[in-house]
Amino acid sequence: MKHELYNIRKESYLTYHEQKDLIDICAKCLTACSSFKNRSKLFDEPSNDFVNKSIIELSYLSSELKRYDNEEFIQQRIQKYDYLFQKSSFPLDNSQKRAIVTDDTHNLVVAGAGSGKTEVLITRTAYLTERAPDKVDAKKILILAYQNKAAEEVKNRLKDRFSIEEAEVRTFHSLGKKILKTNGDFQKKIVDYMRLYHDNEVIKSQEDFQKKEEFYKYMANLTYTALDGTEVKSEAERAILNFFISHNLNGERVKIRYEDPARWMMYTDSNGNKKSRL
Repeated sequence: MKHELYNIRKESYLTYHEQKDLIDICAKCLTACSSFKNRSKLFDEPSNDFVNKSIIELSYLSSELKRYDNEEFIQQRIQKYDYLFQKSSFPLDNSQKRAIVTDDTHNLVVAGAGSGKTEVLITRTAYLTERAPDKVDAKKILILAYQNKAAEEVKNRLKDRFSIEEAEVRTFHSLGKKILKTNGDFQKKIVDYMRLYHDNEVIKSQEDFQKKEEFYKYMANLTYTALDGTEVKSEAERAILNFFISHNLNGERVKIRYEDPARWMMYTDSNGNKKSRL
């Protein structure tokens, strides 16, 4: 057991999520074994010995997983891919090299201005394309920068230093624009979703009622909510309202007033209250 763990430690990077999942599995297995142990009278001696041995082995494995350290693996990778670090225009320190070869699911690197973030980023890209045995196709790598100048600098360094041209380098705004452009119906899908967003009730059919009168009364009392939150009385009214909400007329938004009484329909009653003739 111990020998196998050391082999794993030398050859693999154990991510945070993998470590947590394995520890949870050990805990569940220990719980199951303990349940068997509490019923030891039901089993013969060999079976009880197997359960006791399993508890010891699982307890050891769980403690080893909790103490698991990727440091040995990281140092091996730093040595193995030193030729990539040598291509940098200035010497990379140990913290930068660690950031390049750390293979967790999510890697958070905190660095200040002028600390060599771009250098780490491009060398990390080169490392991923060289990494054995699970190298990454450069076409599947996306690199994001805040400004066009920074994105262009990343492209140039990748090409000049590592001959990598297939990686996609964009600004955040450029990526958003590409997503919208390549998925032309994205906006339509969002609008279609929002059209029904406020409808919490599943519309019933006539077959759900014993009498037609009950169905007609149910339909007459239904309300439908438009994109701007306005409640209307039919699906057709909602469709019309949503159309004007999501379209311009002569380049300007259409002002919509639903069931807004005309001035000539307003009157003042004998008590001085304003009312509508509707």
